[in-house]
Amino acid sequence: PIMSPNGVTHWEAAEDLSGVKLVLEWLDLLPGPTPTSPHLHCFEDPADRDVEYVPEEGLVDPRCLINGSSQKGCHMRGLFDKDSWKESLPHWGKTVVVGRARLGGHPVGIIAVETRTQEKIHPADPADASSCAICTSQAANVWFPDSACKTADTLADFEREGLPCFILANWRGFSGGMRDMFDEVLKFGADIVDNLVAYTHPVIVYIPPLGELRGGAWVVIDRCINSEVIEMFAAANSKGNILEPSGLIEIKFRDTDLIATIHRLDAQCISLKEQLRTTEDPALRDKLKARTEALLPTYRSIAFQFAALHDTPGRMLAKKVIHGIVEWPNARRFFIKHLRRRLHEFALRRQLTLASELSHAACTELLSSWYTEWCQSQQIQPDWSDDDQVTRWCAEAKAGITDKIASIKEGVMADTMLAFLADPRVVAQLGTRLATAEAAPIKAALKALLE
Repeated sequence: PIMSPNGVTHWEAAEDLSGVKLVLEWLDLLPGPTPTSPHLHCFEDPADRDVEYVPEEGLVDPRCLINGSSQKGCHMRGLFDKDSWKESLPHWGKTVVVGRARLGGHPVGIIAVETRTQEKIHPADPADASSCAICTSQAANVWFPDSACKTADTLADFEREGLPCFILANWRGFSGGMRDMFDEVLKFGADIVDNLVAYTHPVIVYIPPLGELRGGAWVVIDRCINSEVIEMFAAANSKGNILEPSGLIEIKFRDTDLIATIHRLDAQCISLKEQLRTTEDPALRDKLKARTEALLPTYRSIAFQFAALHDTPGRMLAKKVIHGIVEWPNARRFFIKHLRRRLHEFALRRQLTLASELSHAACTELLSSWYTEWCQSQQIQPDWSDDDQVTRWCAEAKAGITDKIASIKEGVMADTMLAFLADPRVVAQLGTRLATAEAAPIKAALKALLE
């Protein structure tokens, strides 16, 4: 009753055997100490299938998007591998759902958003006879201090475990009440940003069907925070913008702006204004006012619809704030292929960085040039955005890529040695060492280097 709701305990077990099983299941999701290749397990759920569960308008359990749902005796499978979902911290920060699952056999970390109102219970203090338990409601699709802290801590856990992270983003923003501000909701939001900046594994942000991403929630998970690892996608019927349409028209289409538009476009208003220029007739002015008031609700509706057009995935893609639009039924196929490609790419980039200390952009450019050379040797058109083709290149040209990385490493070591030998102080030190008992191994090393 205490350790789970306060976020200390990740899972609960009734007895020791269940606890050992939980630990083994968690360890089974972790890659090795030096993950040089994607961490793949055998899986039964086919990769080439549709996402069968389709969310509907209303209160939807986000776990159904992940693991599917049983409806009328039939199990509708979700985005991730069937029965692979393992939720953690279920009793703390309930407006956010976190856990681990598999996608095409690859273990991944998942952060999703609760779309139903949750209750938070503050227990009474046994040391204070006047205290009593307090139950407060937490709105759906909102980050509160506890759920923001839960998100930040989970990102740190996934980074230490070496897991790619999927964020099913469906937030309208952060809670902004005085109590929430006092409880450091801004600090925990900043922790989310810090942990994303430090993340070194693939992060895929996906706005699911009927989901929306708004305001400060978009700010803390935007791809610009760490463009090297974060990618953003959206379902065709999702929404995303800093402001909601109703808030946007309060700024861009106020009533004064709408009235000016009515007077500019409506034929009757134009005629009445022309007549008012020649005569100051109160009746004409009353007619103009009545006509404007009659048209104002329609123009408000048109303004709202125009503002809503900026919420669409097509507009997000045009503004380059997302990488692509992924239809929900095809999301599993796409993300399995894309994740495999990203894991291969990250593994190769990690090896290149260790061998040469190249920057992320330089590593990507070098890998792309090697991929282009391979495509030319195979007489196929190179397309760096083709996940299947890049994954195939990583598999078929693995030996050649390894040799190229080794050659780069040897070149870096040779350049380093030559730079040392160009320093007169190093040469003098070598001369001193050659005159001592340590001369034999140094001479052998120099002879091998020269050869």
